Amino acid sequence: MTTSENQIIFTDNLSLSYSSGAGQIDVLKGVDLEVMDGEAVVLVGPSGSGKSSILMLLAGLEDISGGNLKLLNQDVSNFTEDEFALFRKENIGIVFQNFHLIPTMTAIENVAIPLELQQKDDALDQAKSWLDKVGLAHRLDHYPAQLSGGEQQRVAIARALSSNAKLILADEPTGNLDEATGREIAELLFQLNKQEGRTLLLITHDLELAQRADRILRLENGKLHALSHAENLEL
Repeated sequence: MTTSENQIIFTDNLSLSYSSGAGQIDVLKGVDLEVMDGEAVVLVGPSGSGKSSILMLLAGLEDISGGNLKLLNQDVSNFTEDEFALFRKENIGIVFQNFHLIPTMTAIENVAIPLELQQKDDALDQAKSWLDKVGLAHRLDHYPAQLSGGEQQRVAIARALSSNAKLILADEPTGNLDEATGREIAELLFQLNKQEGRTLLLITHDLELAQRADRILRLENGKLHALSHAENLEL
């Protein structure tokens, strides 16, 4: 793989290992990944294959064991926890399966968090605009417990995108939703990917959702493999 100014993600022989009483556990065994600006890439694979681990490494929420990692053409392989937190605040939005909204804050306050961390004077106005984009202009002052699962995930997406992050990492964002609501959330993510030009790396077990991506990659036995959209995938 070669480096390019249009690269958002570049990994070279990226690995993740844990020590246990039974010896070393190799979760990722030399992952090479290249994602370009504005791409929508889906990551599939069997449960326990390490898909979420890749996202944790890319988000700086887990330390890499070996290899190199560049994000937005910046080598972050040896960033300290504080350095990565600062980089993440400016450049990465994360959407989790379990929403991770702060229960004591309203929808607009949850979305405004990354904007306030960036010391934006108009954080609430921008948060309101993003909630409008995800169809929740009527839910600004509602708390997470007052929202449906689909509405909570829309708030989480608005929060991930509100900071103008170039890279959006989504880990099974439709996993806890019913089929119809999951389709709405998937449509929203891909729509925002195209309209806003955000780069999207998405983990899913949903075959139909995977087929909507620009590329599909399968993780198995700690290695990544490119798949064709025409293949009969087993997610």
